Amino acid sequence: MKKVDGVVFLALIAAVILAGCLYDQWSPQSVQVAGWDHAAFVDYLREAFAPTEDLLAQTGDELDFERFRFFSGKDINGKDETVVVIPLTSASTSYRLAYRSEGEAPLAEIAPLPFAGFLSLDPSTCFSVLENGVPYIYRIVTYDKAELVDAKGAFVRHSTEFSWTHRGNPNEGEWYTYLGNIKFHFGQCTTTSTNQK
Repeated sequence: MKKVDGVVFLALIAAVILAGCLYDQWSPQSVQVAGWDHAAFVDYLREAFAPTEDLLAQTGDELDFERFRFFSGKDINGKDETVVVIPLTSASTSYRLAYRSEGEAPLAEIAPLPFAGFLSLDPSTCFSVLENGVPYIYRIVTYDKAELVDAKGAFVRHSTEFSWTHRGNPNEGEWYTYLGNIKFHFGQCTTTSTNQK
């Protein structure tokens, strides 16, 4: 009897795994961790952000899809956050402007200045305004304010936190942390987070 129960239990586990795999194949926003295909995910990101190309072209910018950063976590209240952050290429106009001094490139003259792409994916449940599977662009507005815009450049919301107090200082490098929502720092010294608002 125990042997039969064991076989039934193993068959049940196999069925659940198979169902999960089939769900991942049919759900375009889901990320398959087992059997991760980096090239296929980059292709997915290129397709997802294709609507933003015209907006970024206006400022001479492109996203560096090979340097995407993927994050998935769950906060203390059980909200999921699964997001992709994509920096600009180092050849992008806005990237180069961000490394110039205020005297050389006054922010008032170059803002809003794009600096990253942002994509929330299923199973994210932590955003009330941002939609899963919809690409957004982060833009610097002032030294302490950044905004998220849609593919047409229409304002969607401000980031929860933004700081650019050490403009163009590469010494802190790039880092990411999670304290209920993702917070990241890019080389041009922008620190950004976007939470459940």
